[in-house]
Amino acid sequence: MSTGNRVKPGRLEKAHSLSRGWDDFMRGELADAERAQTYLEVAIDEFRESGDGDDFLEALRYLAKANGGIAEVARKTGFNRESLYRTLSRHGNPRFRTVLGVIDALGMRVKIERASNLRPS
Repeated sequence: MSTGNRVKPGRLEKAHSLSRGWDDFMRGELADAERAQTYLEVAIDEFRESGDGDDFLEALRYLAKANGGIAEVARKTGFNRESLYRTLSRHGNPRFRTVLGVIDALGMRVKIERASNLRPS
């Protein structure tokens, strides 16, 4: 038997990983707690710089998908699933309570720190 045209197992896995969709890729990347935390920190920093909340909401949406999906996050927070889908859409307008609830459901906490460039009075 000729093995010249057969795909080696490692190559098949690599080809499959290259063909995954963006959502699947993000779900896999954000399943790691440290990566998820860094991703959310960067999203918050970008929001501070641009003032555009759409990217921040997208980050929360990807994180929710990586943590069991929007339905699971809705269950953990007690929020209505459909309402949470709308709230986390690109043009959603979540209340602060909702944002904190989602972050808590993702296993993270918001921490307030003094900015390093501020001097104590």
